[in-house]
Amino acid sequence: MTKGPKRDDALLASLQQLCSLGLPSEAVMPDLLKGLSRWMGCDNGQFIWVDARQRPCHFYCDAGDASTWQDYLSIFDQLGIPGWNSLDWYQRNERATLVGGRHDKGYYRSSFYGEIMHAVGGECSICIPIRDAEGLVRGSIGLNRQTEVHAFTDADSRSYEQFAAYLSLLFSTPIDAEASNFERIGERGMAVFDYEGNLLYGDDAGRQLLFLTGYPKFRRLDQNAKSLGVETKIRRICASLQNIVRGKPAPAPAFELRTPWGRIDFRARLLSSFVENGGGAIGMDIVRYIPRRIAYWRQISSLDLPLRQRQVCLEFVENRSLTDIASRLGISRHTVIDHVNKLYERFGLQPSRENLQEFLGHFSSGDR
Repeated sequence: MTKGPKRDDALLASLQQLCSLGLPSEAVMPDLLKGLSRWMGCDNGQFIWVDARQRPCHFYCDAGDASTWQDYLSIFDQLGIPGWNSLDWYQRNERATLVGGRHDKGYYRSSFYGEIMHAVGGECSICIPIRDAEGLVRGSIGLNRQTEVHAFTDADSRSYEQFAAYLSLLFSTPIDAEASNFERIGERGMAVFDYEGNLLYGDDAGRQLLFLTGYPKFRRLDQNAKSLGVETKIRRICASLQNIVRGKPAPAPAFELRTPWGRIDFRARLLSSFVENGGGAIGMDIVRYIPRRIAYWRQISSLDLPLRQRQVCLEFVENRSLTDIASRLGISRHTVIDHVNKLYERFGLQPSRENLQEFLGHFSSGDR
């Protein structure tokens, strides 16, 4: 049996803690994929979220042009690896799936490789489904190597499966209520619907925000499938706007959703002249108000800091004690102090928690 590469235990500990920070998967995925690729000795990777029917609804990747993965989502049912039923794999598989390598000719002949993996250098890939604490599949995380002679081994598979257990924390750890009670405006997006509430167009931010509310991007659900909550709300808001134009009593064409990703507001407006029998379009302005903890993490992540230092910084600016931070991150109090002092030195600040909070500048009056 081929011996796997030596793993970086310190990096693994940081990645495990990253999964338990109480942040949504969207917020930590860039750092997680980057660190996991490094830990496993890979070139890039991707995380694919799935909806309630185990169909892809969104993705994040650090592998080349993201449009490649968008193509993958839109033609998911037509792609595949010989002998691998994707839906059954999401529902039943507990183990890592390995593909590629010198002798895996079926993989190289598959449309999955020809249309997707070849474009991102995925000559060898390892993928595993991720479940939450209740055992429900929430997505899959895959890593790629760009040479077929560097195929994944049984040792790689065991290491990957071991780490995958920590990923369930991303979908199982509730957002701290105190960390979510202070918000700032985040992304703003726009989507266009017909009068029946069907999605016609969305800019990048609009489509991302629709995903965060549970809307099935790229029309992933069958036409006769039961609608998700946000779809029903969108149809009602479109109907409400039409009634307003007709001069009939109707609720305001707006609603909000509170999710672990933050509060997301929807406001509709007519884009074209009202036509009694259809033909018009409705614009939807979508705004996300980000919880405090997520806003802090996004700001910290924009700085050039080691991963562990980012974690310490997040907990410190949220007014946790040095002892509490040490306990939460599984490190010594002395190590926490060392990280905090390095933060002061790095940013040229006088030692003070308030100075660091002010430096990050999250909650000035203009951002509230």
